[in-house]
Amino acid sequence: MTSSFITVYPQRFEFCGGLDCPDWILAQLYYASNVNLPEFELICQNVVESIKLDGNLDEVSLFNQIEQLRRINDNNDGFDIDDTRALFAAINFIITNTCIYQITSKTVCDELEQLGLTREHCSMLGQFLSEDMMEDIRSTLLARTS
Repeated sequence: MTSSFITVYPQRFEFCGGLDCPDWILAQLYYASNVNLPEFELICQNVVESIKLDGNLDEVSLFNQIEQLRRINDNNDGFDIDDTRALFAAINFIITNTCIYQITSKTVCDELEQLGLTREHCSMLGQFLSEDMMEDIRSTLLARTS
């Protein structure tokens, strides 16, 4: 009698430093796919600005901007400030690690699509991962650690 064992190897992702993707990032990627593109763009933009400035999030301002977008778009699906914080942290993790590990935006977008983020959201995030912007963020992060 033979028994078969299935060996499951964790996937490795470059934006995670060659490690498996953390569960909290997976949860936020699922959530991010359900956020409309203007809101997602606003969050990405605020993440980049926060990294370039001092690393602090003006979460009330961001939440108010998202609420204003939702009123304009007549969209109210229960997005609260905790959701904003969590999604901000996930995008911050992705952008920061992309810059630290010097990964191309195409590679990151491909990996995020594998993890369940929609193509449209990946394209939007990719706009914030241009080589010039990544170099700017990388130099900001290096200056902060010195």
